[in-house]
Amino acid sequence: MNLRALLFDQSTMNREEPFLKVIEEPVEKFRFRYKSEMMGTHGSILARSHERNRRKTYPSVQLCNYDRPAIVRCSLYTAHPHEKQRTPHTHRLIVRAENNMDKDDPHEVIVSQDNNYIAVFHGMGIIHTAKKNIVEELIKKKRSRLLEKLRVKNVKLTSLNTVQESKLRQDAEDESRKMNLNSVSLCFEAFYRDANNCLQQICDPVFSKPINNMKSALTGELKICRIDKHVSTCMGGEEVFILVEKVGKKNIKIKFFEVNEDDQEIWCDYGKFSELDVHHQYAIVFRTPPYRDLDIEKPVDVFLQLYRPTDGDCSEPIKFQYKPSEKMGRSRKRPRVSNENLHSSENINFMNVINGTTNGMMDVGSDMKNGNDNLLGEHTSLSELLNEENGLDSSEFREFMNNLSISEYMRTFDHDLAFDGEKSPLPKDAVTEIRVKEENDPPEVKEEILGDYELLQKALKQINMVLQEKLSSDVTAKKIENIFNIRNTEGETALHAGVMCGEKDAMKLMLQVLERGGQKHLINTQNFRNETPLHLAVLHKQPQFVQMLLAKGADPNFTNSDGNTAIHLTIKCCHNECLTELLDTNNYVHNEHKPKCNEKNYEGQTPLHLAAVKRNLFAVKSLVKSGANVNEADSTLGRHVLMVAVEQSDKDIVEYLVKETNVDVNLENYAGDTSLHYACVVNGGNAEICQLLIDAKADPMKTNHEQRSRAMELPMAKPLEVTVKEEIESEDEFQLHIDDDDDDDEDDEDEDDEEENGLSKGCTSMDLAKDNQEILNILKQADQYMASTLQNESLDEVQIKDECPSPSEHSTVVDNGLFDEQTLTKLCSVLDASNSWTNLADLLDYTFLVPSIRAAISPSKLLFNYADLHGNVTVQHIRNFLEALDEKEAVEAIDLMLARQVANTGGDQ
Repeated sequence: MNLRALLFDQSTMNREEPFLKVIEEPVEKFRFRYKSEMMGTHGSILARSHERNRRKTYPSVQLCNYDRPAIVRCSLYTAHPHEKQRTPHTHRLIVRAENNMDKDDPHEVIVSQDNNYIAVFHGMGIIHTAKKNIVEELIKKKRSRLLEKLRVKNVKLTSLNTVQESKLRQDAEDESRKMNLNSVSLCFEAFYRDANNCLQQICDPVFSKPINNMKSALTGELKICRIDKHVSTCMGGEEVFILVEKVGKKNIKIKFFEVNEDDQEIWCDYGKFSELDVHHQYAIVFRTPPYRDLDIEKPVDVFLQLYRPTDGDCSEPIKFQYKPSEKMGRSRKRPRVSNENLHSSENINFMNVINGTTNGMMDVGSDMKNGNDNLLGEHTSLSELLNEENGLDSSEFREFMNNLSISEYMRTFDHDLAFDGEKSPLPKDAVTEIRVKEENDPPEVKEEILGDYELLQKALKQINMVLQEKLSSDVTAKKIENIFNIRNTEGETALHAGVMCGEKDAMKLMLQVLERGGQKHLINTQNFRNETPLHLAVLHKQPQFVQMLLAKGADPNFTNSDGNTAIHLTIKCCHNECLTELLDTNNYVHNEHKPKCNEKNYEGQTPLHLAAVKRNLFAVKSLVKSGANVNEADSTLGRHVLMVAVEQSDKDIVEYLVKETNVDVNLENYAGDTSLHYACVVNGGNAEICQLLIDAKADPMKTNHEQRSRAMELPMAKPLEVTVKEEIESEDEFQLHIDDDDDDDEDDEDEDDEEENGLSKGCTSMDLAKDNQEILNILKQADQYMASTLQNESLDEVQIKDECPSPSEHSTVVDNGLFDEQTLTKLCSVLDASNSWTNLADLLDYTFLVPSIRAAISPSKLLFNYADLHGNVTVQHIRNFLEALDEKEAVEAIDLMLARQVANTGGDQ
């Protein structure tokens, strides 16, 4: 027994008057179903103890201190935190009877000594009342309870008088505005029947704990159903898609956190997304936050979960992993060379490599993976063999070889590095071994460094040996190709190793050999991660190698295992110097492979998208100057670079794009959102960026594809103001208004089809900014400017259309196209008289027309002509709006026209 129950028992032990005690509380979460979902059987409300003991139990109460038979009643009430303010709820508490019919509450159970005065309520379910029926359902419940109460004094009473009915309706309308549709409670009451068969209350009612709608975005269970990836680099910024149970787009966060060995949270951050990235409340697209340590060298496990700020509820956490960044993962620490580890076997004598002497030369052919053990032959000087006879002559290279001494070459391998211990000259005829030693590196790093240097050294030695054989150019080229096909455990060749080791002169030598031998295709050899030497040069921020490789024919458009070209990688790593080399046309004079700036990686992003994500204005400008398309959409969400820049709140990039490029500010993504939509919501909205977009002629009235239920726009009753309904943001779940409950609109079947219910156009930027007065003022100013231009362009057409006679005076259809002549005349007469045409203009999003047509003889006619001219509304939409405005005559005129059209169609058939 919990503490609350114990205290309750102690407080009631000495009570002598009858009272009710809840002994089995209902479950905390239950699925509220709509009437159309009630086909077949569904689960009923169980007790909370069911979750612990796995045995079916049901909500139960006990009547205490009473010794006669009694009736215990259960009905549905609101879940207001103050029990005295709880009232009947508009939802229905039903029990399915034997005839398969649903019986509404109240539900009654007779208690006596036989059942120990315990009432158990089996088989109850909750039917969610459609919004259009809320007031009427409340009136029906209130009327029934009031009549029952009044019959105690007047048994023959069967109806309420006008005053009572009026007050009843007013109370129902008032309560409906503040009723929480996603939380209810059970009200238990005890009665006995008097001599007149009327129910008399035995004691005060008692209420259960709240029952929350399991499928509500406000109170439902948070759950991650599916995630498209569970790994991100420690730099963050990777796009992740998750499918979730219903959430509120303004009331959800994605929390990343890490715990220590004691399960104590040591780090947390949140995924980056806006309400526009929440798709129909069931999917979220977000970017991962950076991990707390950007220099990790091995994967780190963390967790992510959904978090709802209003009530602090969280989903079950799922594992997520941060891996080292691509840059860190491929880094190489510069080696230190120790002269105490110089040996005389299985290593390279660099003097011999350069000068071509045979002393100490070793046969390393057996180490070659391709098994070519006989590549070695009679040795001559490398510089001597690189001559015109072998097709490998170059004045630049000859100068390089002639001027290269052993001391200079050794400094190439030991550039800016200190020897351990005392310096001593190297023996001239000895075989010199380069042993790598990095005291602070873990063993796996040492092995990797050794592999790179050994691979490079062996390749240089074998190139020299092959060229000394003085074979034909074809045979020599074949053997050179075999050397460059030798790979280490990472799938890397000698060219990869040269980049990794930072050996500029060795790279020059190898590239010159490949170029003069007609084997430039080997420059683009890929390792097991599909990285070419150019990829590695970019990752290691070596612009001189980038320039060198491009000059010799490297292809900048090769993609790695993530679909990234070298341009993608240099932007991801923020290496602007490398980007400059990649885009420099001078590097492609002898290179047939020109950079493609609009290529997309496997995440569907062009380099320009990545530059905007990284907020790199230099990269954006460089790419645009090199021909990048500023209007190219990514492949995942259809976002353009301007949208990405707005999403990153980067004013400088936005300003550059709208002022200095041909970017289309009104381009839409797949969801119909424009950059202005993003600017109105990202990080609470950005007024400066909104102003930049408006100055660039962004359209604040452009709608996205997010269909809104007409319940968002139509009033519940005539006295209520017609407003566009907004999504809840209040943290007090008991102050949620039904006309602010946007999260449930997509489940409101209202038992009507879309045409009847009137799914409206999507949200405009003004809709999204309605809570941000600064941005709203900016958009309204733009709206007024657009209105003035539209008045000059469109109203002339409307007025001309109004003045032109119908082609046939006897035709029943005029040029309007929406209404026949009889209906149009009636509508104009009614709306002009009531002045409701202004309200209709607001609902049709034609507010900007009002000042211009107000002085017309029939502004309504101009309004309808404009609607027909632009063709973005239907007769059904106009009828629904007029019905909401309570223009009964106008609605009747449209209904008669539709009836005539049906009759005429039937006659033709």
